[in-house]
Amino acid sequence: MKISSQLLLIAGALSHAPLAGAHSLGQSVAVYSDNQGLTRRNFETSMTADVRPELSRLTSGLLSLKLSRDIAKDAVALSEDDYYRTHYGEEGVVTQNAALGFQASIARLTELSLAGSVAADQATSSQTLSIGAGQWLFHESLLASVELAQATLKRPELELLGPNSDLIVPPQRRSKLGATLRLKHLATPTTIVQYTATQARSNDRPDLSAYGVGLRQYLRPVNAAWHASVTRVFNRGEVDFRTDYGPIDATIVETALLKELSAATSARIGYRWFREDETQKVTGTEVTRGSDTLSLKVAHRVARWTLELGQAYYLTNEIYQTSEKRRGTMFEGGVRAIL
Repeated sequence: MKISSQLLLIAGALSHAPLAGAHSLGQSVAVYSDNQGLTRRNFETSMTADVRPELSRLTSGLLSLKLSRDIAKDAVALSEDDYYRTHYGEEGVVTQNAALGFQASIARLTELSLAGSVAADQATSSQTLSIGAGQWLFHESLLASVELAQATLKRPELELLGPNSDLIVPPQRRSKLGATLRLKHLATPTTIVQYTATQARSNDRPDLSAYGVGLRQYLRPVNAAWHASVTRVFNRGEVDFRTDYGPIDATIVETALLKELSAATSARIGYRWFREDETQKVTGTEVTRGSDTLSLKVAHRVARWTLELGQAYYLTNEIYQTSEKRRGTMFEGGVRAIL
């Protein structure tokens, strides 16, 4: 097996990145439906361009652009949710999104990133902006990076009645500022260990803390790579009249196996387990949400073209293991060309 293929499996890529000095263009479609009347359709166009100037210190410079349109229709919300009926109706939630990003590597030791996105549906609009920097240390065995992100959301005025008949008025302009520290350790030629820590402050809910650890291991005997990660998220603290969310504790466990089936074909099978415990502000009750996701994705390369097909199965419980389970299926397909 070629070293480049081994690195792709460890990194988690099913298809090769654009060649140096080349550009790429991709188109994907995803369709979701479940047994409780929720359907979603997503259309995405993505483009990348190598923007590395000649005779510069940039080892690499990649500019990316993504444009997407998402249409979600929820039969239950249409019949029971006044807010949904007022702002979305039978048309459903139609979201337009545009994201622009830039990644650069300087002398193979310093990494920089800048990204921004805007999104809007019939009632809300949002903007995000992030900037990051990283440095390889200890003979390029440890990458330490930090990212700052700012997000804002604007939505119509909303008033809710709390459990003690107190009025809850979430801000029409929600904002969140956060910082993430990441450490990527190349422990061995076939092992990567990753650590993440995030702190974020919002004007509409308690402060957020998230901590995660991940492992990526190349399995030489079976010519595959195994990925695993665990993340804990905490939203704890005082809530006031502006907050319609209560304190939250969440756990996310993910694992995946990536394997090259042939010189041109790669596959990924993954499983994700999610559990969230919330003390709801509006009702004062304790709610546990959970979901299980099983996914399979295959990519096949022909010359400069890559075709990707995927299928995912979702099992989501509003109250984990006690309420009716939401069973959903998503199919996605896409094609990418190196220009």
